Amino acid sequence: MRTTSTVVVQGRQRVERYGIYFARIAGRNRSVYRQVDGEIEFADACKCFTDWQPDFTVTRSLDCPIDEHRILALRELAA
Repeated sequence: MRTTSTVVVQGRQRVERYGIYFARIAGRNRSVYRQVDGEIEFADACKCFTDWQPDFTVTRSLDCPIDEHRILALRELAA
């Protein structure tokens, strides 16, 4: 499964991985997610549990403010 992609936004390339990318906001590079409605949410607002070792795994939270994460949490709950 491919987790990294290159997307062109406003004529510039952006590399996304797991739905996250970097954007320059208020003069600083920040990691962000694009919400379903197009709004931007800072990645550090995520409330999901991330286990970096030994393999990158994420346990999604229904309380996460990131739309895609809540959707995935609902799917995992329903399965």
